[in-house]
Amino acid sequence: MVFQAQLKKLYLKVDLKQLRFNETIGDERRVVKQIILNFVSNSIKFTITGGILIQCSNDEDFVVISVIDTGVGILQDDISKMFQEYTMLEATQEVNGNGNILI
Repeated sequence: MVFQAQLKKLYLKVDLKQLRFNETIGDERRVVKQIILNFVSNSIKFTITGGILIQCSNDEDFVVISVIDTGVGILQDDISKMFQEYTMLEATQEVNGNGNILI
């Protein structure tokens, strides 16, 4: 993914300063890693200029992971559609004609 960001001349920053893991059980670590990779991959895909910031921190008993980018974003009206399977959003279609979000 770093290579993909470099090809597009995007910055990719990771901030883990505040992160504390108490424990992960079984396959949880792999699942969390895959979710983060999916978010970062989509950020790279839909960001034309600027870059991506990944921040991880703790909030009481939870780990908070934020993937922040300078991409096209999601229209306010489409936020409710984000968790519908195989959804295509209008704003992302303008970037490369694809715009699929897989849940």
